[in-house]
Amino acid sequence: MKSRIGRNVAIVLKAEGLIARLRLNAMRRQTALIAIAGLFGVIGLVMLNVAALYALWPVLGPAFSAFFVALINLILAAVLILAARSRITEREIEVITEVRDTALADLEVELEQTAWEARALAAGVRRAVHDPLGTVGAGLLGPILASLFKNPKS
Repeated sequence: MKSRIGRNVAIVLKAEGLIARLRLNAMRRQTALIAIAGLFGVIGLVMLNVAALYALWPVLGPAFSAFFVALINLILAAVLILAARSRITEREIEVITEVRDTALADLEVELEQTAWEARALAAGVRRAVHDPLGTVGAGLLGPILASLFKNPKS
């Protein structure tokens, strides 16, 4: 029983560590993608605004040219941010969480059984303290009677 409890505690701790590591890796990837998206957004706003502004100025005029170029760059940045938020690792975390929850449930059952056994043992000790002959006598009465009936010559 001790080995099952220890095994379940080890499984729970290992699952928690894996979940934390996966979440940290996901956050690191998301942060990197968001930073890259921000960098592209800034570069895009600077470079494309200048180039497109000069190209569209004669066709759309100064205000609409600048608006159109800035809108395209912001859409590109939004797409990259949405890609960073993808939840690919959630499936992996789900499986590990299920293993952890199973181990916790098994651990809870084991601890309840251990508590019940401890209560039963405590009750037996209390009975033995209050009535030592009754407890010992009941346990010895069966073997004494069995030995008397097996050996009638004695």
